[in-house]
Amino acid sequence: MDITTATAIRDAATALGITGEASMGEIRHRYHEKIKQCHPDIAGIDAPTSHQETIHLNESYHFLMEYCMNYRFSFRVDDLIKTAEKTHSDIWNNRFGDDPIWG
Repeated sequence: MDITTATAIRDAATALGITGEASMGEIRHRYHEKIKQCHPDIAGIDAPTSHQETIHLNESYHFLMEYCMNYRFSFRVDDLIKTAEKTHSDIWNNRFGDDPIWG
């Protein structure tokens, strides 16, 4: 993956309010929340602005879903064992263990 693709993925995730990890279900949920927020009857914004926001959210959502659908997973036994050995607390400690607030 090149930096351009990684930046585009990050930008699409940011548009949907995703700052960390997310499942496809969570991406879908965030998309639906954001779409509701930009509806002109709910958001109280003008129709052209609402329309542009909707287009941007749709593009971001479809881009992320396509990325997720084409992501290659390893089903080699060694890789599966490595993944299965990690517990949620292991993942949390690896990510936040040295942080003075959470550590």
